[in-house]
Amino acid sequence: MVKQEKIPEVSSVVLRPTSIEEAWELKKEIGTHAMFISGGTLLQMKREQGTALHPYLISLEKIDGMQEIQLKQIDSEHFLVIGASVRLADVRKHALIKQEWNILTHAVKEVAAPAVRNRATIGGNVCYMVGDTIPALLALAAKACWFDGNHLQIGEIELFLQQYQLNPSLILTAIMLPSQILAENKINVYKKIGRREAFIPSLVTVSLNGSFTSEFRAEHIRIAVGGGTYLPKRLIDCEQLLHGAVLTKEKIMSLYETIIREYNPASDAFVSSEYRKMVAANLIISELSSVFDGKV
Repeated sequence: MVKQEKIPEVSSVVLRPTSIEEAWELKKEIGTHAMFISGGTLLQMKREQGTALHPYLISLEKIDGMQEIQLKQIDSEHFLVIGASVRLADVRKHALIKQEWNILTHAVKEVAAPAVRNRATIGGNVCYMVGDTIPALLALAAKACWFDGNHLQIGEIELFLQQYQLNPSLILTAIMLPSQILAENKINVYKKIGRREAFIPSLVTVSLNGSFTSEFRAEHIRIAVGGGTYLPKRLIDCEQLLHGAVLTKEKIMSLYETIIREYNPASDAFVSSEYRKMVAANLIISELSSVFDGKV
């Protein structure tokens, strides 16, 4: 028997399954009258904005394993596996994440206010589709683990986001951070330009993760951008431009032009697409230039 609770002053019923299979079957049975929740901070925002709640809320907080952070070896690869129901505050405080995947620590710090981070989960931030953690996870080559009704699937964060757009009933169970590359020169950057309102998407967010030889030849580089209601994405053309290349002033200018061409965010009531392009390009170029301190 699934425990049911009434949320104070609203008519929604909270269902608390103890397995992803049970959660999936509940959603399948109830259909569009139900939604998955974890921390519930996004739900709180919608309620405050006057959006009616679903009659049934399926909480994922009681599902075993989704509240843990642990090192695992999967198919000969080593990952730090972060359960989707882990609080953002716990992600930020985790010593190993600070040491090895520090741009995720910086990204979490930019999510709303401390009170929100104490309740919000990393899975909820990713499923928000414009969450501040997504550019950092893209830059870190993170993988996602999700349940599709039959099996647990593991794939790139980009693949999960694509699938989740098509089927929001998918259950994100974990985020998987791969071991980072050892290199003489590294760049790990997360920058957010935004407004002060806790639940308002950033204007522009950029994240870079890469390694360079002693001659400043790019061995590995990942660049991700987001902002507004734009689904965060990697700048693949920009990455290909830099990969294997020695960073020179000419290459940086070429990169600026490629960013402007490849990054195509939407305009909104606050800023134009062109403004977002310019800010993203300036941030990326500035960070690359500062890391090499005038040596290019």
